[in-house]
Amino acid sequence: AAPSGAPVASVAPGVVTLAGWTNGGGRTVRVRLRDDSYFADSAMSANVVGEIPGRDPRAGVVVLGAHLDSWDLGQGAMDNGIGTAQLFAIAAACSRSWIEGTAPVGAAVRRAGIVCCVLLVAQLTIAATMRHNNAGLVISSFLFSTPPPGNHLLPPVWDFRISIHFAHRVMALVLAFALTWFAWTIRRDRASTMAMRAGASALVSLMVLQILLGMGIIVTLRRASFTTSHVVVGALLLSVTFWITWVAHRDRLESPAK
Repeated sequence: AAPSGAPVASVAPGVVTLAGWTNGGGRTVRVRLRDDSYFADSAMSANVVGEIPGRDPRAGVVVLGAHLDSWDLGQGAMDNGIGTAQLFAIAAACSRSWIEGTAPVGAAVRRAGIVCCVLLVAQLTIAATMRHNNAGLVISSFLFSTPPPGNHLLPPVWDFRISIHFAHRVMALVLAFALTWFAWTIRRDRASTMAMRAGASALVSLMVLQILLGMGIIVTLRRASFTTSHVVVGALLLSVTFWITWVAHRDRLESPAK
């Protein structure tokens, strides 16, 4: 055990793997660690707050919340992503456009939305498994599975951690096509609302940003800013996809009550 007060740093297994591929081969590998962390008495934290005022102030206040950050023991966008998606659904169902309007979109939009939601949940489950098994850098190059000069598309060796990391990359490719298809389906449907069309554009933008952040994680060896942003954008991707799908089902959800 480290003596009291001694600095301790946790090194991701992927860093060790990268060192073995590039400078290992039985030789001693020297690692230089720069730690910029510090303790602060107080720190600023940002929040997003929205308010829907009711008609009767005596009825009280209902507070709904979800968090966009996810780190340490709560790694993964599933934790914050599902809560944010639920918050989006409740906010949409309480809006005037939901209560007074209609969304007669075709079945193709609803089907595409459900498919993308399922794929995103599967991807976030894979990502959470990958992070909890410290597999974020077991494949330490991009786009190929081995660094130059090898440049192999498939990993030369396989185990559970490498398999789950590779599955995360394959699912990212599947989602790139699926989300693009979903956005195209929304834009093609004449009954899609302006908000749904804006959401479709946001989906494509978030998808591109998420891929770039994933590349940045590999290149920077999991720099905290890239990794945290990757988790946040993953939560937003699930939330926006779920919100559009939820709105697309508005007429079907409300029809039994009429």
